[in-house]
Amino acid sequence: MKSISICTVAAALFAAGPALALPYTGTFATDASSVVQIILPGANGAPDQGGVMFKGVSKTTDSSGKNDSAPYTCISWLTPGQATATSGVCNGGNSAGDTWSALIVCAANPGADPTKPNQCWGALRGTGGALKGKTGQFSQFGTGAGGTTQGAWN
Repeated sequence: MKSISICTVAAALFAAGPALALPYTGTFATDASSVVQIILPGANGAPDQGGVMFKGVSKTTDSSGKNDSAPYTCISWLTPGQATATSGVCNGGNSAGDTWSALIVCAANPGADPTKPNQCWGALRGTGGALKGKTGQFSQFGTGAGGTTQGAWN
């Protein structure tokens, strides 16, 4: 049975500080809590199907050295027969009160091992505060515990 790697894509989005139109880079460390995973093993060699919901708090440091910490909630699912390993959606915000939603896609990591790095990318939609009505994109490389990120709000 395969486990779904908790893709900490939500963490990638907190690095956007007050200069929202500028690109950002940073690092993140995520403590995912309230993890609920449901997997249906594939019958007769078919791919497993299932999903995971998780909440947590992301900690980021942007390229200027500014630290931020904020909550997020994500749902991701296996995408059997597709070119990517998992897809998902996240809602979150930052310490300034700005809120966002994200559509996420993650490539397969070696052996679907959550301790090995994977690549995720996606689209951002600002839903509140200074981000309301804005769009953006991001990518990140890391494990469920942390990694590096870059992106930009348009």
